[in-house]
Amino acid sequence: MLIRRVPGRDYRMTKDRHFNRGELKGVGRRLRLLRIGRGWSLKKLSEISDISVAAIRRIELGESNPSLLTVLALVEALD
Repeated sequence: MLIRRVPGRDYRMTKDRHFNRGELKGVGRRLRLLRIGRGWSLKKLSEISDISVAAIRRIELGESNPSLLTVLALVEALD
C-alpha cells in the first residue's frame, strides 16, 4: 500500500488509489441527488439495494469509501 501525503489534502487509503474527501463527498452528493430525484427515502433505497440505511447515509455524507459491490448494488437499485 502506498502512502502519499500532500499538504492541504486529507486522503483516505485504498490498495491502489487515494480518494480525497472532496471526491468522496462528490460521489455521495450525486447519490443523494439521484435518490431524492426519484422521491425515495433512505429506507426505500436501503430496501431496494439491500445496503443498510447507515451505510448509505455515510456514503452520501462522504464519510465512507464504499466497496465496488456496494456501488454496484446502489447503481442497480437506482437504474
